[in-house]
Amino acid sequence: MKLRFYLLFAFLLFGIASSASPRKSPRCLLSVAEHSRVNIDLSHKMSGLSPINSRIAIHFSIKATPSDPQKLAEVIKIALASSTEPIVIFVPDSLNKFNEFVFNKKSLTNGSAEKKAIDDAEKFINLIQTAVFPLLGTQAKRIIIAKWNQIHSSIYQNAIDVLKDYYHSNQEFRRLIDLAAQSLFESRKHRGQSYTEERKLALVEQLFWELPSILNGIEVNGKVYLIAIHPTEKNYKFTDYSVANLVDLIRRDPLFEEIRNKIRLPKARQWYESFSQRE
Repeated sequence: MKLRFYLLFAFLLFGIASSASPRKSPRCLLSVAEHSRVNIDLSHKMSGLSPINSRIAIHFSIKATPSDPQKLAEVIKIALASSTEPIVIFVPDSLNKFNEFVFNKKSLTNGSAEKKAIDDAEKFINLIQTAVFPLLGTQAKRIIIAKWNQIHSSIYQNAIDVLKDYYHSNQEFRRLIDLAAQSLFESRKHRGQSYTEERKLALVEQLFWELPSILNGIEVNGKVYLIAIHPTEKNYKFTDYSVANLVDLIRRDPLFEEIRNKIRLPKARQWYESFSQRE
């Protein structure tokens, strides 16, 4: 009798959850990421990598990245120990102009949003060079700092164009991009900010610019870096339609095979999230 009751309860619970929620996408970002809100032993996660030919790029998002030089050095040391290749630190300077427009009331038309984004990036680079590099010793010579204009090649632009074309021609893809943009806004908005059409369009544009680096890796000095570490400190809220899940769908869903073929999506792409609790 008890077994029947529990089975009936489970069935009813499943039915309620299914009817109340929209289509959900997988929770993981690529094959190796974590979304738990705890410290992650990054070195353990990367222990299976072969140091030979493992090209690693660290994607810093500035606003969500730890500012403590010790924490930054720890992540970089793990990357250095996991590869014999140079390590790229990617700082998305001008790419952050959309964030400045959406969240900090800077203008995209008069250039103040891009100027603020570039200024913040330069301050972050200065922090890396003056406070973090000394903690790395001679290993700092293996670090390459790359900005947006160094990865924005014709191949990268082609991927942006493919995503934009698909957004305008495929209703389901447009729906998922719009949901991911709204998820970005909800996770980062300031108190009292509302989700306007202007803010939505800016975040959608940011996704077009950013997604190729997440999907395809980045190319620096003629070498493609397919392994990425994304250190973050702030506890952004992840939803079912976050960028992580959008990326996972593009990589796996048969519906988006055309995108994968057009941007030549690499199968070996690996993305590691590294979370650090703020003290």
